[in-house]
Amino acid sequence: MEITCLHCKHETQLPIEIEFDYFVCPQCFKGHSKHNGILTENEKLSVQGFGFYIPIGKSVVFGETTYWVSNAVLKNDDYGEGWCEYELRSATGNCKYLTEENGNWTLSEAIEFHKDLGRLEVHYNDRDFALFDKGKYQNKSGVGFFDFKISRDNISYKDFISPPYLLSEETEEQHTVVYYGQHIAANEIKKLFQLNAIPSKTKIGMAQPFYFDMSKTITTFCFAAIIILISHMYFYNQSSNQLVYSNNIDLSIGNEREIATDVFELKGPIAPLTIYIKTGVDNSWLATDFSLVNQKTGETAYFSKDVEYYHGYEGGESWSEGSSSEDFNICGVSSGQYQITFKPSRDSSDVNNSQMSIDVYWNESSNWNFMTALCSFVAVSFILFMIKNNYEQRRWSDSDYSPYSKEED
Repeated sequence: MEITCLHCKHETQLPIEIEFDYFVCPQCFKGHSKHNGILTENEKLSVQGFGFYIPIGKSVVFGETTYWVSNAVLKNDDYGEGWCEYELRSATGNCKYLTEENGNWTLSEAIEFHKDLGRLEVHYNDRDFALFDKGKYQNKSGVGFFDFKISRDNISYKDFISPPYLLSEETEEQHTVVYYGQHIAANEIKKLFQLNAIPSKTKIGMAQPFYFDMSKTITTFCFAAIIILISHMYFYNQSSNQLVYSNNIDLSIGNEREIATDVFELKGPIAPLTIYIKTGVDNSWLATDFSLVNQKTGETAYFSKDVEYYHGYEGGESWSEGSSSEDFNICGVSSGQYQITFKPSRDSSDVNNSQMSIDVYWNESSNWNFMTALCSFVAVSFILFMIKNNYEQRRWSDSDYSPYSKEED
């Protein structure tokens, strides 16, 4: 079907035949009426121009059905908010409606729905829909093929949302139609219609979903925590506290001399290596440098530990600080063959301290890794919840039916 504008001679093509009573040229916005199959120019149908992004006659495929854009209408509500609605028709006469508002897109179609939409919540298709907006709107402008006059006004509407879905009710002269729709990403619209440009997004759409499904995310976190817990319990039961080295060092011959343990083998899951040091420091110190060498990979970890103990009497009171024994952990030591070298160095003025004992244990797996993972899951979930809560507050900020208090907004 091809229509030539009587005013500017622009040709508008629609690959399917449809019945229409009115036509508005998408080039010059001149209105026409059709009577007895004859198209006549009609000044009263001329409407103001507006920016529409999808050309009349453009095709798109949804499922296995091809649709063509038959018209585009600019609508405004009582508050001056505007949106553009495209009517898509198939060769069999089925219609879908593509709506763009503030850069957000929804695709809807009329459904049979006989429930009362006068409430704040509606249940449909196993989902609960909340009232987001209601009022009246007017058709301000339009292009394409119509079976009604563009200049219709005072059409009542109600919008219910359950992102990414929505229910919309429109009532005109006691005739009510309910539409069921779903949000579509702008990039997908651009790809489906092969458009070079689309409107920029300026607000969160009323049916726009959150960046990801929170319920699926929390479920994934829960499954991950359960798997980590089961793994932790298994490895914990498999591990044991192993004494891998013990020795008493004579500091009179071992001071500032490097000492090496025999090569020892660790068998089991990853666990911390704990080193205990005890010595007879008395108003003195003992410093020890360590190195742990993986005999297979050659990987070496260096660390040091000081043992200090001081005490005295001052101002009528005794005091002390430090201790004659210390211990520390080397975390995340896996199974394999290792050797520890260490070099003790005592205070040169301390002639009474001549002994140092050292014990090295490969401990049972601790709860640290599991608790860290669990706390991370909880923290991330809390942060995501706060982000989503803020997202929803911004979505509902312009609605008179927001579930969020003004203080929260």
